[in-house]
Amino acid sequence: MQSDKHSMETSNRTPHADIHDPLEMRIRTLIHNEVESTPFGVDVVEKIRQSQKLYFKQALNDLESPEKIYKNTQDVLKDIAITANSRFIEGKDLLDQLPKGKPVFVALNHFGFNKLTTLHPDEIGLTDDEVTTMGQKASEIYPFPVYYAAIQPVAEVLEDNLSEAHLKMPGGKLPMIQKSAGLVVVPEEKGQFSTIVDRTVEVFREHPNSAMVIFPEGKTSGKSNQGSPYDLVPFHSGVWGIATEIAKTGLIIPVVTAYQYWNPNSGFEVGVIGVDVPRSDMTREEQNDLAENSRQKMQAALNARKSSK
Repeated sequence: MQSDKHSMETSNRTPHADIHDPLEMRIRTLIHNEVESTPFGVDVVEKIRQSQKLYFKQALNDLESPEKIYKNTQDVLKDIAITANSRFIEGKDLLDQLPKGKPVFVALNHFGFNKLTTLHPDEIGLTDDEVTTMGQKASEIYPFPVYYAAIQPVAEVLEDNLSEAHLKMPGGKLPMIQKSAGLVVVPEEKGQFSTIVDRTVEVFREHPNSAMVIFPEGKTSGKSNQGSPYDLVPFHSGVWGIATEIAKTGLIIPVVTAYQYWNPNSGFEVGVIGVDVPRSDMTREEQNDLAENSRQKMQAALNARKSSK
């Protein structure tokens, strides 16, 4: 096993940013101005927020029925993608080289649409005491489906369901929903790389037709670098490292590099800009090179979308 230093760099992070942090306040304003600059965007945000609220209320009633939660998760992901008019604008042909109904990773930019659809615990029937993390109560909940729903067109072409690697949500009940939804729930402790690999293999074993979304930035685009919502922060090579480790077992899982871009007048635009096929003997340096190459291609594609507005 590779050093846990290779991990997805989640230690000392929390699933919820401090809403009073100046960097958080700044990026939320930029995302709001980007998405809700049109009546169309305002309407989409509210519909997605309500859809996710209903999803979580139902899931809390179905904690003993993981199969039902999994199905409802796929339904809400499709509903969000339709509501947001998520569609391909480039790269669909790159998926032709991949088999249908098989596991893939999708490396995606961390566009912070989720910050516009946060929920208060009481909206879904939880008390403040039921949403504590690291000893602190969460004043708001980030519903996870909207993080990756826009990439639904990729999953449909591959005849896959959507999954994601996501930080553990606060409290005890919300992480149960995440696991039932087919997510890799990322722990906060240091030394979690081997845990993530094992859980990823478990998810693919349970749901072999999964397109698993991973955000190589590990944080919201444009936040820590004080850029726009499309100015990528450096990529971690975690997904390529995970793919390498899994390849050692004989299971080759391609890494698709894709992006999501919000068009204020028409919704999410999706592009696929690369497919990497991991080897079991890939070095850390090679993984880092793939991560940086992926970042550069993604940034160029996002810049092209911005310049076309």
